[in-house]
Amino acid sequence: MFLLAEAAVIVAFAWLVFDVRVTGSLAALATLAVVGAMAFAGLAFLAASRTQSTETVSGLMNLVMLPMFVFSGVFFSASHFPDWMQVPIHALPLTLLNDGMRQVFNQGAGLLDVLWPAGILAAWTVVTLAIAVRIFRWT
Repeated sequence: MFLLAEAAVIVAFAWLVFDVRVTGSLAALATLAVVGAMAFAGLAFLAASRTQSTETVSGLMNLVMLPMFVFSGVFFSASHFPDWMQVPIHALPLTLLNDGMRQVFNQGAGLLDVLWPAGILAAWTVVTLAIAVRIFRWT
C-alpha cells in the first residue's frame, strides 16, 4: 500500500523539479511498480528463509542484487554484454522492471504493452515465495 504513495511522490517530484513526464499509462506504471516490489520482496524472503541473522540476509541480498545492478542496464546498457548473456540478462527482475518503466516513461506504453514484463515479474514473485515458504526455517 505504501509503495503506490511512494511512487506517486517520486514521480511528482521528478515532474516538478526535473520536468520528467510520464508519456504512457499511469495504470501501467502502477502495475509495474507493484509487481516489481512483489518480485523483490520474494527475492528478499528467499534470501532470508534459511539465514539466522540480519547480517547474513544483508550479505545474501548484496550477492543477489549486485549482478542485477551490473547486468540489467541500471548503470549502462545491457546490450554491451555478449549475445549468449542476453537471454539470462533479460530474465532478471531488475531488467524487466527497468525495461518496462522505460517503455512507460519514454515510449508511451500502456497497460497491454507491459503485460509481458509484468507477467514475468509476477512469475518471479510466485516462484521465489513458493521456494521461500517451502524452505523457511524458524530459528
